[in-house]
Amino acid sequence: MADVGRTGDLEIGQALDFQRRQWFIQRVGWVAMALVILSALAGLMGAGPLSHASVGSPEGDLRLMYPRFDRRHAPTEVRLEIAGDAIREGEVQVWLDQAFLDRIELEQIIPEPEEVFTGPDREVYVFRAGSDPGQPIDVTFQFQQDAFGVHSARVGLVDGPQLAFWQVVYP
Repeated sequence: MADVGRTGDLEIGQALDFQRRQWFIQRVGWVAMALVILSALAGLMGAGPLSHASVGSPEGDLRLMYPRFDRRHAPTEVRLEIAGDAIREGEVQVWLDQAFLDRIELEQIIPEPEEVFTGPDREVYVFRAGSDPGQPIDVTFQFQQDAFGVHSARVGLVDGPQLAFWQVVYP
């Protein structure tokens, strides 16, 4: 029930408990909107300082740069840097785990692999080294995510280091 108070010549109904609840709800809404804006600026919903990540092997032979947060059916890419020390007999063999490949639609690999081998738990891509021995190789995988959620994946060199990474894929 509203209290009736007098302001000058007017009698005004007041519900102070109701008004305090409304103010509280309003402030909670302001805080929620501020958190959404801050998380977007930080990169949790797109480009920003938290959106890109990298992981590397302790020996420095392999380094992976990838988006930590992604959207389903949006074009994305991961880049793999392979040190010249990891190249054996003029070629390097890179593998991606099959669980990762089952969740994506692979569109392009730059440079194109010379050969591709499919195994039960991974797919192996063979890249030829350039004319300069010991020169590092950069490989870019361009793809689209087919499933949303939190996913982990692995990539590595045949008979070499492997890296694990995770991605959050929004619908």
